Amino acid sequence: MAKSTGTVLGIIALLLGATGLGFGIVSWVNVGQVSVRQSWYDTDDLQSVGTGVATITDLSITMTLNAGESVYVLFTCTVRCDGLWADIYVYIDGIRTNGQTRITRITVGGYLDYSASIQHINNTLAAGSHTIAIWALTDDVSTDLLDCVLFVQTLTA
Repeated sequence: MAKSTGTVLGIIALLLGATGLGFGIVSWVNVGQVSVRQSWYDTDDLQSVGTGVATITDLSITMTLNAGESVYVLFTCTVRCDGLWADIYVYIDGIRTNGQTRITRITVGGYLDYSASIQHINNTLAAGSHTIAIWALTDDVSTDLLDCVLFVQTLTA
């Protein structure tokens, strides 16, 4: 009886292993390769934001998107602020996207530096020319964005 139980468990283990191998092969075959088509970048050492929504005027990219391509946007900077919060947004063609980040201070008083980054992917843009820009909103007139990098790629899957 013990020998047949071991045989049955062995057969079940082999079936489960073969099923797992089959799922692995199917997953591997179905995974598409992402291909980078074009890349752009822009940098800016210092942007004073002030209060209210402000476009980061020296930091934007006008790019061309072909049919079937997606857009990947990466923005990084250091936020130096004396206020309580700062919001940073990705805008495409003057429209705010869901790519955004918020810096919130826990302590009050004195300037503090915060690292900020945003990644945004858009699969729904129509082919053509588009402008990618960064906008900021803060509660403090002396907020600065330092060492800004805006990086954009078009991708196909």
